[in-house]
Amino acid sequence: PVTVSQSGDTSTITGGYSGTITTTNIGTFIGSPSGGNSFETSDQGGYTFQGASTGTDSLNLGAAPSGITVSGGTVSGLKAGLGNSTTDSYTTIHTFTGSTHGGTTFVASTSAGQVFNGQGTAITNTLDILQVSPTDNALELSDYTPAVSGGPSSLFESWSTYHRTFARVV
Repeated sequence: PVTVSQSGDTSTITGGYSGTITTTNIGTFIGSPSGGNSFETSDQGGYTFQGASTGTDSLNLGAAPSGITVSGGTVSGLKAGLGNSTTDSYTTIHTFTGSTHGGTTFVASTSAGQVFNGQGTAITNTLDILQVSPTDNALELSDYTPAVSGGPSSLFESWSTYHRTFARVV
């Protein structure tokens, strides 16, 4: 495992070998394939972090400003940094720690095993997740029911018969 710590456009890399590496204006960091990599970002955008496929890598956004969003491989809302970018990107990272200033919005993906750690004032952090209402069941997918307010009054169950289909997202 390696640890990449950023401060402005300078990064310090430790682990995986003896000694420390210091870089300036390097935009992409690829962690050890054995996993356990820890990426600690600055408050500036323009960087790419690639973890291993083991699900044990982390991205610490503690230095980021309040109001960032972590979603779908992108961290947005950062200060202009490398290439004047206000976003970072990441792949195969499953543990995220938000800004120490709070105000972090995490958007969960459909992959299991994600960990989200808010910081700062807890009430200012948000986790967006797909949620299914406990009142929904198979009945609501094919028939109108008053159990779901605002539900459709016309449902088209078969493409071959009605030439329409539908999906309900709750």
